[in-house]
Amino acid sequence: MVSSRSLGHDFLSLPPNACPQLQSCGGLPAASVPSSAQTGSFVSEKDYALREHCSQVVAAGAKKSLQQLQLSSPVYLYDVEDAISRPADVVKSLSDQGCCFVSHAVPASCCQRLAAYVDDALAAAQRDVELSGDGDARYARRRSYFRRLAYATRRDRIEFTLPLEDEVREVLERMVASLGQILEPFVTRHGRLVDLSCMISDPDCEYQPLHSDTSLERVKFTCFVALQDVTVEMGPTYLCPGTQNYEHHSALDAMQKMQLTHDDMLERLGGVPVLCQTGDAYVMNSQLLHCGGAQASAVAGGKRRRLLYVTWHLPGITPGEHSLRDELVGRFRLGDFDKRGPAHAALPEDFDEEYSELFIAANKLDDAEAMLQFAKCLRERGDLGAVAWMRRACRRGHPLACMHLAEVFCLGELGMAQDLKKAEELRTYAMALCEKLKRRGTGEEPELPLCLKCR
Repeated sequence: MVSSRSLGHDFLSLPPNACPQLQSCGGLPAASVPSSAQTGSFVSEKDYALREHCSQVVAAGAKKSLQQLQLSSPVYLYDVEDAISRPADVVKSLSDQGCCFVSHAVPASCCQRLAAYVDDALAAAQRDVELSGDGDARYARRRSYFRRLAYATRRDRIEFTLPLEDEVREVLERMVASLGQILEPFVTRHGRLVDLSCMISDPDCEYQPLHSDTSLERVKFTCFVALQDVTVEMGPTYLCPGTQNYEHHSALDAMQKMQLTHDDMLERLGGVPVLCQTGDAYVMNSQLLHCGGAQASAVAGGKRRRLLYVTWHLPGITPGEHSLRDELVGRFRLGDFDKRGPAHAALPEDFDEEYSELFIAANKLDDAEAMLQFAKCLRERGDLGAVAWMRRACRRGHPLACMHLAEVFCLGELGMAQDLKKAEELRTYAMALCEKLKRRGTGEEPELPLCLKCR
């Protein structure tokens, strides 16, 4: 949370060249938060109408109407030779469906070596955390190995970040050799590595709720590689082909409000389980609706499932989080792992130390000021990801982050349409947050900051 020091008008001041409409606040009036900011409903009337339509569809039980929103084709299946010899077909499938499956993408022997490494490294990391004491030291040590899962319902599902050891690099290079031509049209050879982790689930692990990994404003592409065979008893990933769009995201929101069962939502959205053999891979648009399945008990066939996942993002659209060891942040691109021959020359070095350090600090997700500083760094570079980090800082109750986001809407920057109404709502919300912090500074116990769920 933002400290209570420096809470005068200067605290909310933007740079001298900031948007004039936002510089006319003239002090700190006691502002009431608009109802739209209270509810976080920063969407257009058209968006509301679409959501209302989806709610009516679900409430009426009109299953066919919902199914008309989705593509009827199943996930397209390809062999690794298809991905290499006719990548244009696979690219079209990935573009249309939001996902594709490629068998034999990585040799099974490479995956088996990595699986053994993951088990040993995971056990060592867990021992290290246990021996690190309590409090902040333990928390910091755990964060160095594991990422917090937004949809983890049990500790059985673990997201273990990986160092770039030989076993990891071997699989990564084989994967890029098989899938690089599919990824390049979406993220380019300069696409930044933003996730390098292993998703691990054990017997009795619960299912994840259906979700997408990013909003519709940002897109990443993730490659999953099975490090062992994956059966239905092991809780495979469920993908909903063709759902990487606003209509399906709104339909999911409506179904959740109607409290439909998980299985019913999966059926209505066309969810299919991804059953794999060792070395099989699937590529997913981060906006696609998906979830991890539930594991059976050990006696019923549940076994440890290890999925290597590697994510790349288009340069200039930094995502709102990463799942990397600190030493890897900002250092690698898709082309750095491309070993397809002399036609694919090594990329020039372009490591940005300031970007890396700020991304690491912001990604801890417990420091609103670090989030804002990273957002400002991205904004200076014209990186569209600045908006996501401003929003994160807003939700943590940072008034100045709200003012910067207001200016973005006021000027129509960073891919956002100009919207003076949203800008004014955010400015007023910043004033209300500042009033709360002022009361804290005088010894009063303020209410918790209102949650800003700006979309």
